[in-house]
Amino acid sequence: MPAPTFKLTLRYAGGPAFGPTLVLNSAASPLGTGVFGTSTNDPIDITAYCTQALIRRGRTRVLDKFEAGVASFDLIDEDGTFDPENGTFGNPAPMLQVRMTGTFGGSERFLFSGFTQEFDYQWDPNLGAAGATRITVTCVDAFRAFYLSTITAVTGTSAGQTGDQRIDDILDDLNWPTGVRDLDTGDTTLVDDDGSARTALEAMQAVATAEMGGFWIDVNGDVRFMSRSNTITTGRGTPTVFDDDGSDIAYQAVDFEMDEQLLINEVSITRSGGSAQTASDATSITNYFQRNYTRTGLLMDSDAQAQSYADTILAARKDPELRIKSITLNMDDPAATTRVAAGLDLDFFSPIQVTRSTPGSHRITKNLVVQGVTHDISPHSWSTTLNTAELIAAGFILDTDKLGTGVLGF
Repeated sequence: MPAPTFKLTLRYAGGPAFGPTLVLNSAASPLGTGVFGTSTNDPIDITAYCTQALIRRGRTRVLDKFEAGVASFDLIDEDGTFDPENGTFGNPAPMLQVRMTGTFGGSERFLFSGFTQEFDYQWDPNLGAAGATRITVTCVDAFRAFYLSTITAVTGTSAGQTGDQRIDDILDDLNWPTGVRDLDTGDTTLVDDDGSARTALEAMQAVATAEMGGFWIDVNGDVRFMSRSNTITTGRGTPTVFDDDGSDIAYQAVDFEMDEQLLINEVSITRSGGSAQTASDATSITNYFQRNYTRTGLLMDSDAQAQSYADTILAARKDPELRIKSITLNMDDPAATTRVAAGLDLDFFSPIQVTRSTPGSHRITKNLVVQGVTHDISPHSWSTTLNTAELIAAGFILDTDKLGTGVLGF
């Protein structure tokens, strides 16, 4: 089987929907996914011009917000195809649609869907063609559009909403198409929106923080909101298994860490309009000194939910633990079919198990979830790095966990 094939497309049109050009009476472009326009708005395959690409999505720590997904790629232009004022397909500009995919085993997987941010032109006399230009294009996902949009009062919001309902209302205010939303029903009920001036991104990230769930732009370009309960059930599913002894999927590098940054033994959570709810562990404080974690102004609508939030963080972070920060996969070996498929398919909250052999015949095994994905691609190499973490809200699953060992979620 051949190695994975990278594909890069550019659409000389903007907008949030990445579907095909809308053609009446065509099943290939149904209402809700098709993009209004003419054939000039069709995505153009520019892979042949690309010399390298980098995709970076996710977060590095499980209590952090998901960052905007970013990508970059280099183009070599020998004939003016990407001329800034007279391009063959159109003039390059910010917020043109970009998609990157990987095909393996006859299946094409999306890796990134976003928008151009900057075209950087550099004439390079070493490229071998008169007037040849090297163009570095930087890209960002839809978080950029949300960051540029300021909102105040959001139409339709009310106290008692769940996170998906609140995010739906914010996206409605932005005229964001319903066909590019993937929102779980939230587990946390919220206070009324305060109507303050802030970016749409800040407003939706605040919802995800109160939920202790996830909020990001997925590889299809859809707005993704994952509920706390689904992070638990998804993260506790059957893991993809990696090890270094040849019995399962091989990785090429692993990054361990043991530090104090994730250690928390005194937590204070205050909701908007509520009082501080605290949780602490005296033994941890005695052993490791006081490690505070404080958040205020959270959107849950009861102190009971704020207390559960504090208890959950304390249970997960009161003791230090050896952690696996990331693993890196070599995607160039076409014989390693399970490894290549894993590198293309695994995404946020996918469960994985990683085992590392250490000197002295000791083996370390960790059950983790993916929190970030990086693809580094060139004509002669492809590596994929998975950032990992343990779940904060690990939950307690009946018929799976023993009493006294599962962490009760809320």
